[in-house]
Amino acid sequence: MYYIGSTLHPKRSSMATKAELRNELSKVVSQISSLEKEVQGYNDRIGRIDRILRDNKEGGKRLTSQRRNELDNEKNNLASKASTKATELAERRRRRDEIKPLLR
Repeated sequence: MYYIGSTLHPKRSSMATKAELRNELSKVVSQISSLEKEVQGYNDRIGRIDRILRDNKEGGKRLTSQRRNELDNEKNNLASKASTKATELAERRRRRDEIKPLLR
């Protein structure tokens, strides 16, 4: 038995074939790409909220306390999601770095 990603494969040789590794590598690389875009999107939205809140503090457009709280909550929510996705992204990058040397 051996692992390809997190899947255990029985009744095969102890090593994954090059083709299986290449397939998994391409899958992991595409996941990395989409996760990077997702994390960047969260960070962009957090940045926009930060800018609105900062402008409010500096005397620009006045926000009601309710709206300020809503924006703070949304920012915290987005930060939590971004953190979760960033952790997932780090795992995928680690997996990519495990596979690459096996294909040499």
